Amino acid sequence: MDEEYINELFAISEEYDQHRDFFGRDEGIVKVRGFYNFLIRKQNQYIQRYGRGPIHQIIPIAEGIFIAISGGSTSLHMIGYKSPLWEIDIPAACGAVSSKHNQLALAWSKRIYVFTLENEVSQMELLGPKRRILSLDFSWDGKYLAAGGFDNVIYLWDRDKGKTPTTLNGQTNMTNCVSFSPKGKLLATIGDDSTIQIWDYEKEILLQLIEHPDSFHFNSLQFWYDGGAIVVSSLEGELFIIDPNTGEISFMYKDTDPLFPIIPLTAFRLCKTTQYLALSGGNSRKIKLLDLFTQSEYELFGHNNILTDLQFDPAGSLMYSSSLDGSIKVWDLLDKSETLNWDAWNGGVNSLSISADSTKLAASSSDHKIRIWDAKSGNLLKLLDLEGKVDLNVSHVRFLSNTRLLIIGMNIALQWNFEKEDSNSLDACTGYRISPGLVSSVEINNNKDRLFICGWNLEYPNNHVVSAHNIEDGSLIWKNEYHVMIKDVKLFDNNQFLIYGGNGEEIYVVDSLSGRVVNSIATPDSYTSSISINPKNHILASAGADGAIRFWNLDDLKLVDQIGPFNSSFRSVSFSPDGEYCAFGNNDGQIGIRNLHIDKRLNVIQVCSSPITSISFSPDGQYLFTGSRDGTVHSWDYKLHFVGKNQ
Repeated sequence: MDEEYINELFAISEEYDQHRDFFGRDEGIVKVRGFYNFLIRKQNQYIQRYGRGPIHQIIPIAEGIFIAISGGSTSLHMIGYKSPLWEIDIPAACGAVSSKHNQLALAWSKRIYVFTLENEVSQMELLGPKRRILSLDFSWDGKYLAAGGFDNVIYLWDRDKGKTPTTLNGQTNMTNCVSFSPKGKLLATIGDDSTIQIWDYEKEILLQLIEHPDSFHFNSLQFWYDGGAIVVSSLEGELFIIDPNTGEISFMYKDTDPLFPIIPLTAFRLCKTTQYLALSGGNSRKIKLLDLFTQSEYELFGHNNILTDLQFDPAGSLMYSSSLDGSIKVWDLLDKSETLNWDAWNGGVNSLSISADSTKLAASSSDHKIRIWDAKSGNLLKLLDLEGKVDLNVSHVRFLSNTRLLIIGMNIALQWNFEKEDSNSLDACTGYRISPGLVSSVEINNNKDRLFICGWNLEYPNNHVVSAHNIEDGSLIWKNEYHVMIKDVKLFDNNQFLIYGGNGEEIYVVDSLSGRVVNSIATPDSYTSSISINPKNHILASAGADGAIRFWNLDDLKLVDQIGPFNSSFRSVSFSPDGEYCAFGNNDGQIGIRNLHIDKRLNVIQVCSSPITSISFSPDGQYLFTGSRDGTVHSWDYKLHFVGKNQ
């Protein structure tokens, strides 16, 4: 592709962005305004419309991707991307998304709409409610949808039985919240009559009726991530952790701040990958973050009005909050005290790559810059600034040769010949469009002629794509689509097979030539954030959001070893070229390295206070490089002696 075509791509992007001002910038805070301006696509054209009303709810889909439900519309957004990825022009007060992201339910007054988010979005209005709906939730398998509100019944729709619901009778007053267990067949509801009800929703049987002896008014409920407990809040400002099988209270938290009662407008949320519980309410306009392991408390300030929702992202590193001030804010759980901007991490590292001769290190960062260093001295050799020229942060970089770098961004791939004259500009680049829109992982075969990518089809949040492309022109060779997130891809067996995993319950083994799935590994119920294959044998390492590193034998697809789980989830894992060591990095800024063949000792080093987003050994096996979200790259020798740091 020539320079003229690349410039055309950038011009289209800039022209598209100048029509909107969706994300506000205020002291490092990401804001989504309550009254906002959108461009939406109808067929092949874009038309302008305006959102209306306050933001009521946030539904995280993946790290940095969320659905915003407002009084004027419902839309999908990605942090750092100025336009909504899609929008549904229906007002809503609450909503729910199925676990596979292929169904969206919205409620406004007594109307409930269910959208099937496949290649063509279809809509169905459900029948039944006679009064206002306050809460919606999908069952873990997406088959059932529950709704509760001002009617004294729970509505339950079975996907196989159509629009008319069955009803669960037991409430003597309105239902404030409904929540399905992530495992099993339990549905928990709380009513304005100070009761908690636990149902077997398939048999439509009431299993438990829990009444607090002090007649607290319960207003919010959530199952623990493994379904073994429920957490309930009350209007009186107390939190209870309750066994759903016995009704016994195992933990109670009472806030002593008189300005901090938990009220219906606000919520609490449990983080599924760490030990945090977040809550807010009253007129204090702050968030409290509780560490359930240490009983520590942290206070987060920033909103100018009462909060309407709190949510953790699936990876457990970010937290979202929305407020009546018309903003959505994004919080870094590691810093705990500061709000952050996706582009304000001082160039947080997205990806690392080391040249085949181990002399050069390349990194992409969220400040839209690509840097190439001398791998041994740490001296900066080249800098390519893409600010304002590429629509999104560059997600991945890979060396094609000792003088060429492949750069992957939003719907575009660039080849940078950094030895060319004027190599610090786009004049040294050629490029082409690629799919999907948001790339989560990249792999290149040994011949440097085939590119494998996985990521999101951003028009439909349930469509996750793994595809193979010709590196020179980007032409598509094959494509597979899934309804679970595919997070990482790796080649093995002399590039004959591709293996990938994500937030599903399987790791897939695929024929790299045809894309045909030839086998799969049944994994625990854990988000697989990164995988690596030992170059000397058929051992696969998978890093999980549950804080465990698992080792699998690819010959028989059996689990052979496990490290952890620990208290922090892992983001990156890598084997050394000689197959002797496995290194991994976690959300707490720690790296661990294990000798796999001698004594299997685990050495842990605190690198920084930010997540380790990328970790890689040099091809000669002499150095280990780590990149983190605080914008630093560290290098270590093979004995884990610190060598240097680059900003």
